[in-house]
Amino acid sequence: MKPSEKRRRFWIWIGIALIVEVVAITLCKRMCWLFPSGQTSEIYTRYADMEGINAAFFKDFKINDSVFVDVTILEATDTNGWKILCDDFSVSPWDSIAPNVSAAIKNGRDLIFSKPFPVTSLQQSAHSVSTDTVLRSVSYVRKIVSIFHVKNESETRAVLFYNLKKSIKE
Repeated sequence: MKPSEKRRRFWIWIGIALIVEVVAITLCKRMCWLFPSGQTSEIYTRYADMEGINAAFFKDFKINDSVFVDVTILEATDTNGWKILCDDFSVSPWDSIAPNVSAAIKNGRDLIFSKPFPVTSLQQSAHSVSTDTVLRSVSYVRKIVSIFHVKNESETRAVLFYNLKKSIKE
C-alpha cells in the first residue's frame, strides 16, 4: 500500500469514528425524547389504554415563570368515557351546579372548575411520579379532567390562578 493511501484510509476511519461519536452523544442527550421513561403518573397508567378516554401526561408543564408541575389530562371521547371520569373523580353533573353557571355551560362557555382531590385511593407504583396531593380540574364543555400533581401550597395557588385565567379568557 502506498503511504498516501494509508493516510487517506486513516482519515476515513477517523471521520467515521467522529460521526459515530457525535451520533452517540446526540442519542444520550435526546434519550428521554426518543425513548420516554416510565416516569408517568399512576392515573395516566390507569387510563392510557382505556376505551373512550384519551390520556396524556406532561412532565414539568409550565404554569407560570417559576412553577412547573406534572399534569395528567384525561379527555372523554364518548359518553361512556365521560361517565367513567365523572364516577372516578367525583365530578358532579353540570346541571347540579348553580343555575347561572350551568346556564353558561349549556351555552358553550368553557368554565374550568378546580379543587384538591385525595389520592389515597390510588396506588402509587414504583415507576410513577409520587405526589401526596393532586388538583383536579374539570372542563364540562370539552369533557376533560386534568390532574395537576402539586407538591406544595404555592404550586396549588399557581395552578388555581392559571385555571381561573383560562376560565376568564373563555
